[in-house]
Amino acid sequence: MSEITVIMPVYNGAEFREASIDSVLNQTFKNFKFLILNDNSTDKTADILDDYQKKDSRIQVIHKTENKGPAHLRNEGIALAKTEFIALIDADDIALPSRFEKQVSFLINNPDYGVCGTWFTFFGDKKNRTVKHQASHEGLKVQMLKNCCIGNPTVMLRKSHLGDLRFENEYVPAEDYRLWSQLIAVTKFHNIQESLLLYRWHPNNISQTKIENLKKVEVIIKEQQLQNLGISLGPP
Repeated sequence: MSEITVIMPVYNGAEFREASIDSVLNQTFKNFKFLILNDNSTDKTADILDDYQKKDSRIQVIHKTENKGPAHLRNEGIALAKTEFIALIDADDIALPSRFEKQVSFLINNPDYGVCGTWFTFFGDKKNRTVKHQASHEGLKVQMLKNCCIGNPTVMLRKSHLGDLRFENEYVPAEDYRLWSQLIAVTKFHNIQESLLLYRWHPNNISQTKIENLKKVEVIIKEQQLQNLGISLGPP
């Protein structure tokens, strides 16, 4: 079965590192290269990553000397990936054991689809709520005009369908919405109707300032999508 590349950007949060990395290593699908990009962490993260790299040959750790943010690191991982399938995961989330196996199976059996996400469930300080995005591509195209309807850390994608599209720093903190809103115009999307990722919720995940910035960027992305469809929100 096809090899995949797993991309995990990391910055601090050493106390969550082992659970997240172990969740990848314990997947039922074993044929992968695991790129972990350390964004100049200031805690014990680097030591933890180096220990894992020594224990498992699938892991490649890249230590950055300057903090660039997760969008930049994901792009670097995409550039380094030599496989057709790329799986994204955030550094404090947990992939359930069958996640990769089910996503690879879907993409192999549906070659016209370029992006496969899954449902995900919050845990940590915000427990037991599962986000259930719809499955159909046509439904997701409509929903994308309203909000980001695919969970970024649940995504597995085809690199060949991505083309030159990448995460853009100028759209942070909604850089994922920006990318998926562009990519859904050129390839098909699907969400597996099962929660295959646990999304860790921290009290500092969402400050009021971040909420305000997120809303502003989301409005820009929505307007851009409408403009691409020939719909103007401005005066006639």
